[in-house]
Amino acid sequence: MPDVNSVVADSLASILAINTKIERLNEEAKTERQKALAPFLEALAKSGEVSAIIVRGYTPGFNDGEPCEHSADVFVNIEEIYGEDLQDTDAGGNLPEELFEELSYGSADANRELCTKFGHVYDKPSAEIMNAIRTLIFATAEEENSTNYFLSYVLKDGKFEIASGEYDCGY
Repeated sequence: MPDVNSVVADSLASILAINTKIERLNEEAKTERQKALAPFLEALAKSGEVSAIIVRGYTPGFNDGEPCEHSADVFVNIEEIYGEDLQDTDAGGNLPEELFEELSYGSADANRELCTKFGHVYDKPSAEIMNAIRTLIFATAEEENSTNYFLSYVLKDGKFEIASGEYDCGY
């Protein structure tokens, strides 16, 4: 009969080695995903259709009778970001405060003009671009993050600056 302690030690060593390998592979996958996204982000920046993207994932931390299930959303361009009040850095926006101070509800033409002045796009992009964002950026964000996260892409000087972090979803 084998010594239980040595079997436990061998099994533990094997599991720790597997976990280390998984961590390394996850980091490699993240790097490779970012490389794969780079050409899309460059093309998106040149398209003139998108100037800001925010992906947020969250899971309620309380039980009010409903299941505490993870959900996530993607918000594109200033109209959605302003409507959802996501311009705050804590929510991942990192957008010009002056822009949001001057925006007003119900004034789409003035808001479009104002956004152009600040180098941003007010309206949603085409369905084709939106589908590509959901397929590439949103799916990647969900693959790489767990919950209560944000990932933002903000166009500055012709390139998307990427920021990520955790946020307090208020639950």
